[in-house]
Amino acid sequence: MGIGSRSEIVGSRIAYKENDDVIEINSLLPQLCDNTESLSIDYLFEYIIPERESEITIDITKISVLDLSHCNLTALPIDCKKLNLKHLGLAHNELKEVPLCLYSGLKYLESLDLSYNSIELFDMEPECLPYIKIIKLNNNKFENVPKWFLMFKCTNLEEFNYSHNKSKHYKYLKGSINISRMKLQKLELINSRLIDEDYSLLKCYKFLKFLDISNEDKAHINTFNELDELFVKPHWKELTVLKLNSLSLSIFPEGIAWMCSLAELYITDNSLSWLPDGLQYLINLEVLDISCNGIIAIPEFMLSLQRLRALLASDNFIQVVPDFAQMNNLKTLDLYHNSLDEITFNFTSIDSVDLEYNYYDTKGLENYCTYKEKVSRLRKEFRREERYNAPKIFEEQDSISPATSDSEENYEKWKGVVRTVPIGIEETENWDLPAKVKLKNPEIDSIDDEWQGEDNNLRLSKSCESKTKIYISDDDWMFVDCENVES
Repeated sequence: MGIGSRSEIVGSRIAYKENDDVIEINSLLPQLCDNTESLSIDYLFEYIIPERESEITIDITKISVLDLSHCNLTALPIDCKKLNLKHLGLAHNELKEVPLCLYSGLKYLESLDLSYNSIELFDMEPECLPYIKIIKLNNNKFENVPKWFLMFKCTNLEEFNYSHNKSKHYKYLKGSINISRMKLQKLELINSRLIDEDYSLLKCYKFLKFLDISNEDKAHINTFNELDELFVKPHWKELTVLKLNSLSLSIFPEGIAWMCSLAELYITDNSLSWLPDGLQYLINLEVLDISCNGIIAIPEFMLSLQRLRALLASDNFIQVVPDFAQMNNLKTLDLYHNSLDEITFNFTSIDSVDLEYNYYDTKGLENYCTYKEKVSRLRKEFRREERYNAPKIFEEQDSISPATSDSEENYEKWKGVVRTVPIGIEETENWDLPAKVKLKNPEIDSIDDEWQGEDNNLRLSKSCESKTKIYISDDDWMFVDCENVES
């Protein structure tokens, strides 16, 4: 086939595509089976590549993409080193070692995906190290970060994913002349056992634009004590995406206010109760996700973030919000499962919105049909279709399923018990003061501090209830009173 010709052949397991004298070979196993069927790598190289049943001969030198993900591979033939690959995908296999062909060939490889395997060591330098741009090693069994990465020998590397590994240290070569030459822009270290001592490594990448140091589960958690230190004189000046999810943060890191280049900030599933004044200086912020915290109000100064396109603040205790109609670029607003008892702002210009599961009857909204369309649009985009479509109610009415509250009969039952103030709060109290919570057992004094079991007054949304809160303990704040404990 000549340059510019196009051909696609889809076999039972392999998709072959030639386009402008470049050949791509991709595994189809994820689409065609339940990952229990293995692909014979010998069959691929002995039969499929040399000659097809359709009498199309494949020129091996043209193969630039080889993706054999989900093929239950335990090894890769050494002959692969003869290929002129740009991308090699081996994710979701059963590899325990790095394929030998990477050490003796594939010199001009630009993208390597070894994620979701069982590899433990990758300290030997691959041939492609001077040219590689993307490396994904996440979800393996590494105990140490590859030495060549910590020695800054991959100066052209732009993306590195080392999440979900059990690293013991991140000691890098300080003073290396290659630090300033590193082109790393995207760094993902989710659940990677990071601690405060690792800040210096995170801060040394001059061109870093994307940083994710969140936790997603309880294994190999990142544990930080003073997160503000991360934002003290970092080398990166153009960080645009920052993810700090599930880090047990109780205070918003004020140092973030100095990151004027931030366009997206994700700080979900923490224990934050307020937003600091410095946030108004994030003038380039377009996406703010503060879902699943304990925030009680969206401050007025947030209106100065005129570039904000999406505000995601579900699953909090928000009672006060500003007039979002003043934010001309705001197109997505998620206030699901909060403590709003009235809607005073106009959301006509907002494309996607969810105000359900508050202490407000959304059926009273003007143009309710348009509102429902916007709710549907938001839930589809963020995959939140399982959410309830009703206001919050008394605990004793929980027998009425909110999932079926769209029907007129059930909705009227809900409507009759809608509260205008949060459950457990005095109707006549001053809203400028902290909320006064009613005691479950009035005859018991507060000093008795008696607990009567789990408090189910507020139902968690489906988006957060399935995810266990990751708690990171700080031993300096823990104590045991053993004065009255008998030996």
